Amino acid sequence: MTKVLPVDCISNIISLTSPKDACRTCSVASVFRTAEDSDTVWERFLPGHYEDMIARSSSQSFFTSSLTKKQIFFHLCDHPVLLNDGKMCLGLEKDSGKKCCMLSAKGLTIVWADRKSYWQWISLPESRFTEVAKLNHVWWLDIKARVKVNDLLSPGTIYSAFFVYKLEEEHSMADRYVELSVNNEESVSGSHRRVILDPSSKHSIMKKKQRASARKREDGWMEVEMGEFFISGHYGCEGFTEFRLWETNGYIKDGLIVEGIEFRPKCCV
Repeated sequence: MTKVLPVDCISNIISLTSPKDACRTCSVASVFRTAEDSDTVWERFLPGHYEDMIARSSSQSFFTSSLTKKQIFFHLCDHPVLLNDGKMCLGLEKDSGKKCCMLSAKGLTIVWADRKSYWQWISLPESRFTEVAKLNHVWWLDIKARVKVNDLLSPGTIYSAFFVYKLEEEHSMADRYVELSVNNEESVSGSHRRVILDPSSKHSIMKKKQRASARKREDGWMEVEMGEFFISGHYGCEGFTEFRLWETNGYIKDGLIVEGIEFRPKCCV
């Protein structure tokens, strides 16, 4: 007679894999489906202090005691929660369970954003945030975020930062380069890139194989990779990381709509 491991034992084994691998076990046998659904598995995949993340969110009423840990996990993957008065959203990446984060335009430092003649704060139905920043016109474009990422994201992980935006039909960003950088104040290393935000521009098409090329996302926004950074896992011990996009050569810039800066896991080390 073939002996089968107890369901609790199988659950413990599955919890040592990844969310992606756990979902694959469902096709093996019914006992694996039962084990994979258990709270033991998905409690391990949820990030530490996820209860605090939910408690601070604007959608905390959705998370009732009747929800399984698996339901909570996939809800956080599909519906990142809004935090910090709607200036940031935090969710999970389905395959790995690593945290994903996006800072809204309201959570960024935008030069001249308080001048209505230069910038407007508008609402768009396709944005996850209540307001996005629309550029009327500036000569000096400078957008920054200064974040203590080590306290916010998943340890032992390389992340990529993405500038998320739209371009109006009439804009002045074609064939114009902007500068992108990611720098940690406690490290001599960093990244600096130049990119054209309009992917249909002739110079952008010529350089479309570059890593820092603009592309359209599934949600209708566009994004460009700003650079990479590493989360060491030592909570509270690292300084701030600065993310910046700028163009200060003096030509008038307009037609840019900023949703924010997004951090997504790249790989674990």
